[in-house]
Amino acid sequence: MKPAISFLNFFTWLVILASLVVSKKGVSQNNTTSKNLDTIPFIRYGQVSTKFSKPTEELKKGQIISNVLKIINHADIPLNFSVDAIFPGGWKRIGSKNQIHTAKPKDTVYIPIIILPTKLVNGNTEIIVNTFIIDEDGQQIGNNFFNSSIKNKMKLAPIKWNQLNKNVYRGYFPNDVNGKEGLDIGDPKVTKKDALKLKNQYIEYLELNKVINKKSINILSDYFNQLFILGEILFKGVIKLYKKDVSDSKLAFSRLKTLSTLRFNC
Repeated sequence: MKPAISFLNFFTWLVILASLVVSKKGVSQNNTTSKNLDTIPFIRYGQVSTKFSKPTEELKKGQIISNVLKIINHADIPLNFSVDAIFPGGWKRIGSKNQIHTAKPKDTVYIPIIILPTKLVNGNTEIIVNTFIIDEDGQQIGNNFFNSSIKNKMKLAPIKWNQLNKNVYRGYFPNDVNGKEGLDIGDPKVTKKDALKLKNQYIEYLELNKVINKKSINILSDYFNQLFILGEILFKGVIKLYKKDVSDSKLAFSRLKTLSTLRFNC
């Protein structure tokens, strides 16, 4: 039965890949050439799935940044939403972040994201643009981003891939590690001084400002803070269930000494 199972697995993946063929106006959906085959995965957030047509967009001096955000409404009712974006201060987005878009039930809409750079940031020629899907009540119901080029990502790579760096455990990992590229971030509160003092190989200072703007770093820090707080609350619940002293949670949840990792894979 093994050959039959292998064939079924192969056929299943073939169907999935075929379903990701890019469909553009004026281009037949049956055209499956390599240029039209879309293998970028969607990110699902509740009833909303999103992805950009280009996961990486290289910034060139004097040129605009443009990408297309694809949004799927999985719900059985129409979805009204707006799309906010985070990018370097002083840059301009063409189009209003308050514009209301509508996605019919089980339908896909395409939102162009066009940004006009007014200047380069800290001498870097690459950035990360984060987008957030906001419903009519002002609540975030989805998010996605397109990132910097491989040249910029490697600035955060461990010493194995970038001998100019000292980080070993944290940072950017190319897709030759496990088939997926990723970014591992420890506690954003850890400074270079903290890392040297603690002398723990898994607690490293990562210079995120090499490739990520300050506003985005603040968002990552806040996200880590909220996850850390949630983890401690859940742990306290377990301690209380066993009728122990909840203050013991501080022994396990200590900022700067935590080995918790915020990991992004794509």
